[in-house]
Amino acid sequence: MVASIHDLGLAARHCSRLILMHRGRLVADGPPRAVLTDETLAEVFGIRGFHAETEDGPVFQPMGVVR
Repeated sequence: MVASIHDLGLAARHCSRLILMHRGRLVADGPPRAVLTDETLAEVFGIRGFHAETEDGPVFQPMGVVR
């Protein structure tokens, strides 16, 4: 199944593979933990985030703006 999800927390929680694009180019492709890295979050969204692994799966929460 293919879905376009703009909520990073939902994408991290429910998708086994993410494809991250920015301005028409592929930035990252892989599991959520590999795609939602500090570097890609700063580059594409200008944010930093919190990652955690739980019994129910991965959790991602945007935390703040990168300045």
